[in-house]
Amino acid sequence: MKVVLRLGGHVIWDESFNIDVNLISEYSRVIREAIGKGHIVHVVIGGGPPSRAYIKALTSLDVSNTLKDYVGAMIARANAYLLASTLTDLAYIPVPSNFSEIMEGLAKGKIIVCGGLQPAQSTLAVASLIAELVRADYLVNATTVDGVYTEDPRKNPNAKRLEKVTITELKKILGRRTLPGTYELFDPLSLDILLRSKMKAIVMDGKDPNNLRRLLKGEHVGTLIIPQ
Repeated sequence: MKVVLRLGGHVIWDESFNIDVNLISEYSRVIREAIGKGHIVHVVIGGGPPSRAYIKALTSLDVSNTLKDYVGAMIARANAYLLASTLTDLAYIPVPSNFSEIMEGLAKGKIIVCGGLQPAQSTLAVASLIAELVRADYLVNATTVDGVYTEDPRKNPNAKRLEKVTITELKKILGRRTLPGTYELFDPLSLDILLRSKMKAIVMDGKDPNNLRRLLKGEHVGTLIIPQ
């Protein structure tokens, strides 16, 4: 199986700015195990709390959204080094900062571990583009929730988790949030990329790396997103 894993920054960081190095090590083991079995796993890592902190500070300084996006992408790339540094024999180093470097890494037979690339492009959009480029079986969004819900489960405890959902339905659930630091499950651009490439996606609990193992074994995890 070929997948692109988007690992949310909030999965590896907590709100007290602590890095879960054990979780990063476990993802490294799962990825090595997967590649050893013939699977291909590329990874895009989000900015998480550090990125949000920088964006909040830049907002207070009345900085443009473009610059806030750019700084957020830089923080996500720094996060990518946390995982890439454990996969130096498999991953393309240095962490790509643009699409040309991603294609160079792929041409050398390396797996890609990266963060953000450019303004107005979330790490979910980056992951969607890489998934489209390599014709992945799935884009996997490993985040802090275990799937897509009918409403935000943090606000409504009666919200129901969906086993599957179409992109059209998901857009209605999520609405349009495009300001820096507000991309959660998916932003509109990432969904448009998935739709045009007919790419399936999965939202799963990123706090449990075994979910990636289960997926690669063909088991159902989280919520399946259908490109319709």
